[in-house]
Amino acid sequence: MKKLISIVLSIVALSGCYSNPFAVKASNLNDKELVEHSTELGTHYFYSLSERLERAVKSKDCPKMQSLAGELLAIAPYYSSNWNYGNAIFDGHMAFAACAVKEKKIDSAINHINEAAKTPGSPQLSTFGPPYHDMSALSELLKEGRKKEVKLFLSNLKRFWDSEFSQDYFDFWEKEIEQNRIPNFDASEGEKASKVN
Repeated sequence: MKKLISIVLSIVALSGCYSNPFAVKASNLNDKELVEHSTELGTHYFYSLSERLERAVKSKDCPKMQSLAGELLAIAPYYSSNWNYGNAIFDGHMAFAACAVKEKKIDSAINHINEAAKTPGSPQLSTFGPPYHDMSALSELLKEGRKKEVKLFLSNLKRFWDSEFSQDYFDFWEKEIEQNRIPNFDASEGEKASKVN
């Protein structure tokens, strides 16, 4: 019950991040429309890049992921005080990592997960934790035998994903890795994660 109340309060607190009309508008535009409206969106183009990158990640379109992640990371420093900055750093580097490991560029993938771990956090990352962002690159890195690097990445993220809700995932993932199993690193593991302790 305590977890549920905490999650509900977090959602209410986060609603301010999405009260901007742009967030609603962007979610209803396709990629071509987002590009066409980029100039009129002004500083909100930053948000549109995140939206488009999320779509590319879901479709596993590496050329598009790399292009959008590159642009997002290039402009992110100009929005370092924006609530979406931490998401941009994390998601941009994780997108690059996913493509790098797919291309068997393992050292590059490791470099990108290390950069992703440097994110200062965000309202979403700090509240909902890791399973709500794409971390599929970690599964692929474990298949390549990079257990040490994946464990270090997870350890580095604990500094801001310290809620009980997120801790269940970390405990589950660490147990799976220690037993030489490969987790999905996604929200589907929530029920299993809550039963770890």
